[in-house]
Amino acid sequence: MEMTHFTQQTFRTLMDCFARPGKKEAVQPLHAVDGLYAETLSVLMTLLDGEVSFQTVGEEERLQRELRAWTGAKMNEFGAADFIIVPAQAKEEQVLEALAVAKIGDLIDPQQSATFVMEVAQDQTKTVYALTGPGIQHQEVMEIALSPDIVQLRAKRNREFPLGVDFILIDEAGKVLALPRTTMMKEVSN
Repeated sequence: MEMTHFTQQTFRTLMDCFARPGKKEAVQPLHAVDGLYAETLSVLMTLLDGEVSFQTVGEEERLQRELRAWTGAKMNEFGAADFIIVPAQAKEEQVLEALAVAKIGDLIDPQQSATFVMEVAQDQTKTVYALTGPGIQHQEVMEIALSPDIVQLRAKRNREFPLGVDFILIDEAGKVLALPRTTMMKEVSN
């Protein structure tokens, strides 16, 4: 498939996931790099270009070099990066540190915020959350591999709409789940 058509198809899939939080859709793999799922690279090749910046959670210079080569995007600090990439092997403390300083935009330019592109592994502990907000008719209850600490900090960073961060979760099966800043998450007790 031609690269333009491939990235257009991936972009449409991502936009559908953002319009319907709680809906998982498959992303097609194109290439692979060591340290990321092939589907994550497909998402990054769609979203990153020479006009945006990124940072990776974890000190992986080789991965950063490869992403710059594949996408043309530039590196930036966590507090200034447009995209924060979280490989599956990243530690929760590292994710929390990045989330604590990630840019959330301002009232004039709320779109100048960070998007987390986060891999989740099959063996990660999953918590049941009820999702509510725009794009969800009543509520969507599902298991998500985000710890309550990450969800709590995400809620704190997103409390003053339209400011906040967005999340794109990608699992090992290549399924994507989008959590826009407008989606509220509440832990469901068993």
